[in-house]
Amino acid sequence: MIAKQRKAHRYIWLLLSITIPFLLFFAVKNLQFPSNTTLINQEGMVFETTLMENRIVHIQLNKPIPNSSSVVYEIDSNGELGRVFGQIKSKAEYRFQLSKNAYGISVVDKIKNENIYTTTF
Repeated sequence: MIAKQRKAHRYIWLLLSITIPFLLFFAVKNLQFPSNTTLINQEGMVFETTLMENRIVHIQLNKPIPNSSSVVYEIDSNGELGRVFGQIKSKAEYRFQLSKNAYGISVVDKIKNENIYTTTF
C-alpha cells in the first residue's frame, strides 16, 4: 500500500466505526419489546397476554374457548368494564389497542354472566 491508500484506508475505517453504531442505535430505537407477559392456565385454556410499549395488548389463545360468546373488555382504574374490543373464541392471536386510562383486560361471557379471564398491567 502506498501512503495515499493508507491514508484513505484510515479515514474510511474511521468513518465506518462512527457511522455503524449510530445507524444501529436508530435501527433498534423503534423496536417494541414486551414489557409485561402473563401466562395463565384456567380450566385447560392458556392465555398469554403481552402489553407492548405502544399500549397494544397481544392475546395468544392456545386452545379454543368453550364459551362461544367470550368478549374482551378494557378494565379502568376502578376495575369496571370499559370499552369492548371484540369477540375471541378460536385458537389464534389477537391484538387490541388500549386507551391511556386502561389498567387491564377482562374476557367475559355475558350470556352465562361469568368472568373467564382478567389481568391488569
